[in-house]
Amino acid sequence: MVQARATDAAEAGMGEYLNVAMMQAEILRKILRGLQTGADLSLQQVHVDAKQLMGMTDAQLLSQSALSTLDDMETTARYAFIGQVNPDTNQVQGGAVQIHYNIQGLATLDVTPFKA
Repeated sequence: MVQARATDAAEAGMGEYLNVAMMQAEILRKILRGLQTGADLSLQQVHVDAKQLMGMTDAQLLSQSALSTLDDMETTARYAFIGQVNPDTNQVQGGAVQIHYNIQGLATLDVTPFKA
């Protein structure tokens, strides 16, 4: 009878471990998705905009199109940093801040007393 309770407790503990492992795998998927899509693509666009501005003359830099490019560059850089909400899913798409929070979630474990 004692061995049966120990086996049941061990199985419950293993089930709990597997739940935690699956949750961590989901957090890792979110981190990788954020790195591959949101932040990376946004920063690539910021780079393109910066190169465009660097190629302009002083007179062109004073134009409305340069201001528009600079505004787009700022918005895109902000999205790369803080992320943005996808209107279709109402979920935050990765930015550096969201990726940071997800990484912290990997390092966090709930500790509970073992019940035999």
